[in-house]
Amino acid sequence: NGNITYDSNTVPVVNFALGSTTYPYIRINSLGMTDESLKDTFIGVYQVDLEVHTRFPIDIGSQKPADDISADVLTLIRERNPSSDFGEDTMVIFKLLSQRYLEDDDDEFYYLTKINSFEATVIED
Repeated sequence: NGNITYDSNTVPVVNFALGSTTYPYIRINSLGMTDESLKDTFIGVYQVDLEVHTRFPIDIGSQKPADDISADVLTLIRERNPSSDFGEDTMVIFKLLSQRYLEDDDDEFYYLTKINSFEATVIED
């Protein structure tokens, strides 16, 4: 949280959007884990959706903000040290599985969400 900015504003990262959550925002949603451990090694494969939510006045929307924010997040993931978060004996590997968009509108706003689906593999010796 605080690592991504768009249009000179910090993009908040939330696990649940409240009525007070400001747009754009990023939501991280874990969908479950598969245990693929070996005798001496823990291997957990997590399914994770990273959602970039944007909102515009009706008839003004664009995919560009969601794409730009998503690209910044992907750059952070690619540049990170895979063992830095958990120590020398643990490695986390991210694999982008898919990207898709959801669109909605009401009488006042157009909402666009870009969803990046990942597989995050945690390996610990």
